[in-house]
Amino acid sequence: MNADISVDPPKRKLTFVRVAIILVVLCLVALPILRKKHDTLVDICSSDKGDLQTTLDACDLLLDWAVFDPAERSLAYRNKMRLYMGVKDWEAAKREADLAVEADPESEVPLQWKAMIFIRSEDYPQALTVIDDALKVAPGNDYSLETKAKLLRTLERLNEIEPLVEYAVEHYEVGPWAWKYAGFFRLKAHEYASSAQAFAQALRKDPKDAYARRQFVETCGLAGSDCPALFPEAREAYPSISCDQAGAEFATLHPNLAELLFEDAGKLTLSKPAEGQGRTADLLLQFVYTTAIFSFAQNATPEKASRLLVEARVFECVSGGIFHFPEGGAVSAEKLRNEAERLYNPELRQNLLDLAYVYLNTPSNAP
Repeated sequence: MNADISVDPPKRKLTFVRVAIILVVLCLVALPILRKKHDTLVDICSSDKGDLQTTLDACDLLLDWAVFDPAERSLAYRNKMRLYMGVKDWEAAKREADLAVEADPESEVPLQWKAMIFIRSEDYPQALTVIDDALKVAPGNDYSLETKAKLLRTLERLNEIEPLVEYAVEHYEVGPWAWKYAGFFRLKAHEYASSAQAFAQALRKDPKDAYARRQFVETCGLAGSDCPALFPEAREAYPSISCDQAGAEFATLHPNLAELLFEDAGKLTLSKPAEGQGRTADLLLQFVYTTAIFSFAQNATPEKASRLLVEARVFECVSGGIFHFPEGGAVSAEKLRNEAERLYNPELRQNLLDLAYVYLNTPSNAP
């Protein structure tokens, strides 16, 4: 007897491989959506705009499900810290800072942010303790070293700054701040050549640093022939200015003076002024040149840098770069000459030309 036998089609087994493939496909579909959501949360969490609670909520959501990298997680906590600092909720800010440190303990950055809380709340001793912790993590970090020097100064622990700075400049790659401190302490100790070296280092790192420039001019004058060269490697690349070209530019800057000094203001040559005017031309141009030096050294601008280059060249063409002084005055010519060589020695004058060229070719920063 034949019985009807119904046979169901075989069921397809959902193997592990097939499950994995499905999950991968789902992830690929979801990944752009998740990435966009992640980026949106990061933007909100790191923003200074919007209300406080919305920004905090974004940071919390980011921490809840989207952030696994220690540095990024630490940054989210630091952004919350920053928000609490903005409303002067110091305790909440400290709590977030501690979480930031815990999230990324191998980085000095969270500790630097934590120190900022104590600086803003004027708890300077505690800020110093935290910065010391940051220096244990990264001993040569320039920001931590500079912050420690500033805190020591605020706390009037001045005797601790010099050894900190001298050790830093000897062992680490530090910014202009350290070299300026070193220059100050060495100048105070009458170590003029060493002080000039320190301020030269500061200027090599930032040619537009006004304090370093003024102090370098002072210490270089005091150091005399021991004044260090600022940018000797760049000198061969400086453009050449002929005497006639310098004279023409000088006439534009000082038309009345040029007519007085030069034989023919329409065809300037610098081979005859001193012969025609005697020492009058030398002394007038010497005064103009030293005024340009002082003006650029005290308050550098691109215009003053350009003027210094022109007037230095005219002075060289007319007087050979040599200072002249009249005899028979109230002060002896020899004493005036010695004073001029101290204030405007050849090494210093060349360095100022170096600085003027570099100043004109450095992207604009606040001087």
